[in-house]
Amino acid sequence: MEMYHTILIDDTLDWGKEFRDKYGIVKAETRFVFCKDVKVYCCEMTPSYELLPIRYEFTHRDGVNDDEKEEAEEEGYQNLCLEEVRYIHCHSLNIENAEELGECESDDDAIAAACESY
Repeated sequence: MEMYHTILIDDTLDWGKEFRDKYGIVKAETRFVFCKDVKVYCCEMTPSYELLPIRYEFTHRDGVNDDEKEEAEEEGYQNLCLEEVRYIHCHSLNIENAEELGECESDDDAIAAACESY
């Protein structure tokens, strides 16, 4: 079994200004599941880490009502369904801000455990 973690990555600027303004989003982060001990090589010498997205987490400015927040979450979820995996190309992944998820037998088990926790 492998040790899995979750990590939040700031993706605010990846969301269009129109979307951010519409829902009063001041910060947009993606929560990923990953195994720090598993490296993949995407045709380059530097290893990559495979990050599996499980959810978007939006921080809204004051005054945004619950309906608008829910709409943003729904629209974000539709985008999440399109994002299968993200690769981070680096020699080592800084996991200071990562949260330990625990040992899991597979990526699917890790995703299920993370979805229950977040």
